[in-house]
Amino acid sequence: MDHHDEKFAPETVDEQIELHLQQLPIASHTSLDTRMLKDLQQIAEQDVQRIAQVRARLARYAVENGEKRKPIDLREYQAETASSLHSGSQPRKRKAPGARRRLVTVLTGLVAVLLLASMLTVFARIKPQQEQTQQKIHQTATVIAKPVLHGSSAFLLDADKGTVLVDVNGHARVSAAHFTKYMVAITALENADPNRMITIDQASLDAVPKGLRMAQLVASDQIPLHDLLNGLLLPSGNDAASVIAYAVGGNPQNFVAMMNEEVRQLHLNDTHFSSPYAISSSDNYTSAADLASMMRYGMQLGVFNTAISAKSYDLQAMLYNHHYDWVNVNLALASEPGVTILEAGQDKENGYHAIFSVQSNGHLLIGSELNAPSSEALNADISKLLHSVKL
Repeated sequence: MDHHDEKFAPETVDEQIELHLQQLPIASHTSLDTRMLKDLQQIAEQDVQRIAQVRARLARYAVENGEKRKPIDLREYQAETASSLHSGSQPRKRKAPGARRRLVTVLTGLVAVLLLASMLTVFARIKPQQEQTQQKIHQTATVIAKPVLHGSSAFLLDADKGTVLVDVNGHARVSAAHFTKYMVAITALENADPNRMITIDQASLDAVPKGLRMAQLVASDQIPLHDLLNGLLLPSGNDAASVIAYAVGGNPQNFVAMMNEEVRQLHLNDTHFSSPYAISSSDNYTSAADLASMMRYGMQLGVFNTAISAKSYDLQAMLYNHHYDWVNVNLALASEPGVTILEAGQDKENGYHAIFSVQSNGHLLIGSELNAPSSEALNADISKLLHSVKL
């Protein structure tokens, strides 16, 4: 309705509402908007009746008082005023408004009160309906899928929104041994310059059993931290973890304290580390939910994200370092189209497990599953996880 061309009147509102209701399909008359319009229509009809009554009273009163009241003679008023001034008497006080003016004021206020009451009535009816609708929307948005899987626990989140999509025993604590490298990398990047040159010292290498030195680092080599992280993440090099712990934390104990501080800041309530190495310990634990959240944060760090996505990393021999060829040890999975396997492996603590990501309808999803009985079952579960949610 163009307010520049038409005057606002309750009758016009009534016509607009009735026209809207006639144009709606019968099935939509139960919608929230239609119920609100019906309420407005009922209130508008009541206001029309009230205002008509007020107008009738004003008109009747004007007629009745117009016949009794005589007009003021301007000449008598002027003469009386002049006489008073010449005689030195006090000027006449201005008369208080007459009964008619008082009644008009009261009735005008009454109309305003009626309109205000009508508006408050509409608001009182609309607000609970809006709150109820918002509550339904909130409940719908927080529905978490729980598909039946082969693995013991799984978790899927929308990394863009931070909302949980799937939670199957996602907070059950499991060994963090194989996943320690991810928090080592995050802690290093949060506390040191990626371009920092790190010297490989023999003491750092001796702190790790030879069977766990998967990066095969050579003492006295000097390697930038961003290159060394590839030796940590791709072959799961505990020798690289040890070198980083000594270089960034001063010693493994201090570095573990730094790791657990990162855990606290990231609100990973199911996670704790007792070592920078991939060892099994009762106080070295995590969960499927925390692994997904940990990976979500790590993927925001450029060097981390590049390293976990690489199939291999070839560090050419230079003046200060030997040649290194680090290969990603992830278990090969025939994953869903578009799915990136960030971590996949098998060990006695967590069975067949995987951490993965995928772009779905413009959203980055990150998921994890632990303790599947086989790689085939794990791959089938990843497919089921992704098909159990709708964005």
